[in-house]
Amino acid sequence: MSSDIDPVPTGTEKRARARGEIDIDREILNDNITAAIAASERLHWAAKRKLQEQGLAPAASSGELTEDDLHQLAVGLVGWLGPVLKDVETRLAAIEANALRDGGVWDAKSQYRKGCVTTHGGNLWLAKQDNSNSRPPSDHWRLMNKTKAHL
Repeated sequence: MSSDIDPVPTGTEKRARARGEIDIDREILNDNITAAIAASERLHWAAKRKLQEQGLAPAASSGELTEDDLHQLAVGLVGWLGPVLKDVETRLAAIEANALRDGGVWDAKSQYRKGCVTTHGGNLWLAKQDNSNSRPPSDHWRLMNKTKAHL
C-alpha cells in the first residue's frame, strides 16, 4: 500500500476545508513529528549526561547502550527519583488522610470514618472521628452546612 493515500476526511474536516479554514499538510505533520523525535532524543542525552555528572550512569561510550549500561541507568534513575517519589508518596498519603468522603444519607447501620460527609435532618455533617450509630448532632460530628429550614 502507498503511504500517499489520504485517510477519508471526517464531516467536520470536509466542512472546514470547504470554508478554507484548514489545509491538512502532510509535510508539516512529518516535520512536527521529526522535531518531536529530535527533541525527545535531546532530552534523553541531556538526562544521561546529567546522570553521568552525578555518577549515577556509566560514562559515555561508543553511543551504543549495552544491557549493563541500561541496568546502571535504571539503578541511577531509581536512586535519583527515589527521594522525590517518597516525598510525593508522603504528601499524597497526608492528602488522602484528610480527604472528604461521601457518606451519603446518615444511617445507623453504617460506619463512618473521620472525614466522611453525610446528610441528616436536612443538614450536612462531617465526621470528626470514626464512629457508628452516633446520630448527628453529637460529639462525633461537626455541622458543615445548615439548611434554611433549620436556621
